[in-house]
Amino acid sequence: MLAVGGLAFVLILVQVTIADVDRPYSGIVKIRPVDMNRTANDDAEDFVQNWPGATLPCDADGAPRLLRVSAPLTARPMVLAADRRDARAGDRRRSPARG
Repeated sequence: MLAVGGLAFVLILVQVTIADVDRPYSGIVKIRPVDMNRTANDDAEDFVQNWPGATLPCDADGAPRLLRVSAPLTARPMVLAADRRDARAGDRRRSPARG
């Protein structure tokens, strides 16, 4: 009888754990979408810098809208926000050159 109770406890614990892991932003163990927000901000910054005058294909709420480009999209090297951040931090992280 004790083995059946222990097995039932383990199965319930597994189900509760799976349900909690399935909803990472709510539940018993919550995480905050810090990295996703940082990535979204970097993407928006990249878009604005690389395609000035262009509009995003959706509004602030995520609803789709017609894409109207007020400036021609030209082929030029893309500079990413992460690259700029790495370049600024590169002087501090770079080790002395070996000779």
